[in-house]
Amino acid sequence: MSSRLGQQVIVENRPGANGLIGTDIVAKAAPDGYTMVVGVIGPLTVFPHMVKMQFDPVKDLAPVTMLASVANIVVVRKDSPYKTLNDLLETARIKPEKVTFGSVGIGSSGQLSAGLLGGMAGVKLSNIGYSGGSPAMMDLLGGRLDLMFDNAPTSAPRVRSGELRALAITSARRSPAMPDVWAISEFGYAGYEAGSWFGALVPSGTPQPIIQRLNNELVAILKDPVLSEQLTKQMFDLMPSTPEEFAGFIRSESRKWAKVIKDNNIKASE
Repeated sequence: MSSRLGQQVIVENRPGANGLIGTDIVAKAAPDGYTMVVGVIGPLTVFPHMVKMQFDPVKDLAPVTMLASVANIVVVRKDSPYKTLNDLLETARIKPEKVTFGSVGIGSSGQLSAGLLGGMAGVKLSNIGYSGGSPAMMDLLGGRLDLMFDNAPTSAPRVRSGELRALAITSARRSPAMPDVWAISEFGYAGYEAGSWFGALVPSGTPQPIIQRLNNELVAILKDPVLSEQLTKQMFDLMPSTPEEFAGFIRSESRKWAKVIKDNNIKASE
């Protein structure tokens, strides 16, 4: 963007509260096009249904473009008795809440992915919360967890090395990077899709010509063949869009996760 816009672009990391802190800063910034956020699923579509927000992601932010999405892989240890996703779900039907999965944070992508599948399959998986992905993975490998819905770039190398077995992927279709791993929808759960995604937003009130200029530049960058190839190999799906398409996607995701949160009684105080 620096080269395309002719001025320096500074990346300022503002971690904390699963993205809420950084998103809040941009929601309250001057609407002049000089401050943008890489927004993620939590602050934009999940947390509004769980906690009292200091900003309204719909009213206080203006979508620019989708950037990318990354699926989760349903993984078990290599010696797990579950050979297929159907094996796992059948056990969960016979033994409700006995099949355990690890997730990182309340309302995390892994927890939501499991909740969505549980609702569609009519089973209840037992969530074990962790403070980070590494402790959860250690317990999975050590046999203290049955499975994880782990993000694809992290789990794919372990699957390829044989350390983990992949039962399914949560994207709408199979990944070109792992074509032998079935999408969950192929097991009879039509329409299933979950994972993390990223998009660019600016403060509400930013003039439309500025939003369109930023959209043009970001979409052009995402379509660069070199960048596209690199990210695809890392199991990111690039998703350039119009501002209107991104706004519609946010609304759709919000409705979907609101139901999952309600059906699974997911609360921030857990």
